[in-house]
Amino acid sequence: MLSMVVGVLIWKSFITWTNAYVAWSLIALLLIIGLFSDFVSGVVYRGAMAVGYRVGQVFGVVFLFVLFCVVVIPLGLFLRLIGKDLLQFKAYKNIANKSYWITSKKPGSLDRMH
Repeated sequence: MLSMVVGVLIWKSFITWTNAYVAWSLIALLLIIGLFSDFVSGVVYRGAMAVGYRVGQVFGVVFLFVLFCVVVIPLGLFLRLIGKDLLQFKAYKNIANKSYWITSKKPGSLDRMH
């Protein structure tokens, strides 16, 4: 995966070929050491998981914020603009006890439920 990242960086001219050879050499060295040393593999794994966890936390918050701003806010404004009350708060506005409890209907025949 890291080799592909280096390849893309060369393709987009962000790094030179010399830097790419150095990066590929370090990647190969880490691969060889990781194959023969459980300790190094464990350290690299725990480090990558810690970084991935933090990146996931940040991107999760950013994604939910963008989703809220792009979907929920415009939908709420649109529904308010056309006068929809999906939670039916206006229907119970003048009730004295301010309860939103909806009484259930009496069950009918259980023979034909669908």
